[in-house]
Formats: sequence, structure tokens, C-alpha cells
Amino acid sequence: MLTSTVGTRGVRDPFIIRSPQGDKFYQIATDLRMHGNGNWDQVQRTGSKSIVVWESTDLVNWSVPRLARVSPDTAGNTWAPEAYYDEGVGQYVVFWASKLYSAGDPNHIGNTYNRMMYATTSDFRTFSAAQVWVDKGYSTIDSTLIKHNGTYYRFTKDERSSSQTPCGKFILAERSTTMLNRNYSFLADCLGNKRGGTPAATRCARRSGRPNSPPPPLRGNVPQPPVLLPEQHDARGPEARQQLTPASEVRPRIQI
Repeated sequence: MLTSTVGTRGVRDPFIIRSPQGDKFYQIATDLRMHGNGNWDQVQRTGSKSIVVWESTDLVNWSVPRLARVSPDTAGNTWAPEAYYDEGVGQYVVFWASKLYSAGDPNHIGNTYNRMMYATTSDFRTFSAAQVWVDKGYSTIDSTLIKHNGTYYRFTKDERSSSQTPCGKFILAERSTTMLNRNYSFLADCLGNKRGGTPAATRCARRSGRPNSPPPPLRGNVPQPPVLLPEQHDARGPEARQQLTPASEVRPRIQI
């Protein structure tokens, strides 16, 4: 078990990526300690601007953790980082969610929303300046990504409440021919929604409960089509639901 001795000394949302050469693994995670705090609003105003990084060559023995700052001064939090090695860029693209505040609001007391950010790196030590990747005008978090048959498929959680939109707390699916495109094409929304939903044929039926983030699609030596495993929390606790997503059609089917 890995623990963090840096930053807030708390860690969550771990994600592991293998180097393209196959000789090293990087594990990145959110620098966030909620024990003894519990104030979700405050940690999105004055939270960490860094991610926690470990390295390994065998997935058993890991380096000591280190902090890597990726977010700008205007960010209030740096949540749920993931990474993807983009051959077109020739670097790892690290992406995460941040609430961005006005430069004229250094104490972060105003109202704002989470956007998906990204930065590039070759070694998880030095990062490019952060850029906005997803900005819908409302909070979106926990994006995950897969490339299939030359197209990038991105799945992102709509962080709005169900009182704001029927698709609140469910998953948005989009696609693009390039990874860092700011304007992915819409494929489906309300993924995980099993109680009626919308008339669009590409939208999934609604399900009860409060879905959380979309975990990464399975990659590598797995049967086609790719598989998305949304995570959901309800009154019975967290549950995994297998949602098959043929990337050519993106017509998710819930496997109970």
C-alpha cells in the first residue's frame, strides 16, 4: 500500500500509466486529505495545485512520492489526474479538474466551476503551462480517454445536480480525431441514466443513485469493443457496472 508523505499527506484517485518503451510505470494521484476536514467547498478554493507522483519498473517497488505542480495560481483544486501518451504530441498529456478563479480574486472567494485542464510532460517532473481542455460553462470532472481506430473517445462526468439537468451526475461521451482539440464532437450524454432519459437514440437509459466518476476504459489485451466501467455510489455503497461501448457506435449497454 502506498501512502503520501508530501503535500496535504492525503492521496486519492490513483492512476497508473506505462511508458511507451515499456520500462517504467508512473502512478499519479490527487493531493487531497479530507480526513479531519470534510469541507468540500474549501478544498476547491484553497486546495492543492500539485499532483502526487510515484515511479516503478515492476509495479511492486515504488519510489518515494513527490509533488509535481501542474495547476496555475488561479486554480482552487487539482483533482483526479490521468495521463495518456499521445504519439502525435510525443509526450504524456496529463489532465485533471480545476476550479478556475479570476486573477483579481487571489483569495478565491468568488463563484466558479470545474474545468478539465491539461499539461504535457516527458518525465512527470517538468510540465508545460496548464491549458483548458474542457469548458462547458458548468462543472465537469473526471475525464477519461481511449483511442480506438484512430479516433479519441472522451468520457466526462457532468458535475451538475439532477435538479439542474436530467443528466447531472451522469457521463458525457465525445470524440475527436486529435487529442487536444478543444471542440470534441458530441456522441451521447446521460450515460448511466436508466429511468427514462432523453429521446435521442444515442443516449443511455437512466439508472437510480448518484454515479461518480467514469473509470478508465479497459485498454490492451481485451476483447473488442472497448469496455467502459462507470463507478456509481448509491444507498448500498459503491458499485461497479460494466457498460459496453462499441467505439464505432457508442451505444452503451448496462450489464447488471
